Amino acid sequence: MLTIPLDNPRSSIALLRAWRHRVGRQPALVFPEGRARLRFGAMRPGSGRWLAALAVPTQPVAVWWQHGHWQVRIGAAVQWSARADLHEEQLGPAIADLLPVELAQAWQHSLTRWRAAHRAASVSSA
Repeated sequence: MLTIPLDNPRSSIALLRAWRHRVGRQPALVFPEGRARLRFGAMRPGSGRWLAALAVPTQPVAVWWQHGHWQVRIGAAVQWSARADLHEEQLGPAIADLLPVELAQAWQHSLTRWRAAHRAASVSSA
């Protein structure tokens, strides 16, 4: 498991790549937002690019406490865009889409655009 803290200036892409090289192709759990919070907020800049560069499947997961139980939702693997500058734009909404609206308020605008783009892509491929 790896957290990518937002306030850790020592965390770098080079250190993350070295970590990934050490663990090999084992499954890894990465928290791109850096720390647990009650609501899904900002992600560590570059986390989407880093995950896409690993060349292994990336599945978004949402975990939250509700009605006295942990709720867990696992999404489909992210199909990364060829444009690396869009990887954060893909990762955040993919996670937010799995959460109740009240836990992902900061992502609702991006999530609306993300859903519309996916609807358009599925219609054009049909």
